[in-house]
Amino acid sequence: MIKPVHETKQGYRVTVDLSQQILSVHSPKQENWISAQVEARQTVEVVTDGAPISRGTTQLAKARKGQLLYASAEEKDWVDVQLVQNGAVVRGWIAKKHV
Repeated sequence: MIKPVHETKQGYRVTVDLSQQILSVHSPKQENWISAQVEARQTVEVVTDGAPISRGTTQLAKARKGQLLYASAEEKDWVDVQLVQNGAVVRGWIAKKHV
């Protein structure tokens, strides 16, 4: 007997197969997890090694290629991101072309 336990508006579904005691999580297929319009509270992956993260004219950090950053906002060609560096949270802006 298979029945859905929970289904979200985004298409994620958790099901339970009681006959085999299996819990399954189904996610929607997406070709690109990072949309052109960066949504708040999602992660973005850095595609350029050494991409600068800045606040104003001050460079706060350099991101590594493949590093995941927490995105909290976007403005034109920039994404407001957060990362942990040396145990402290760093918040700054990275150019969209780098994520």
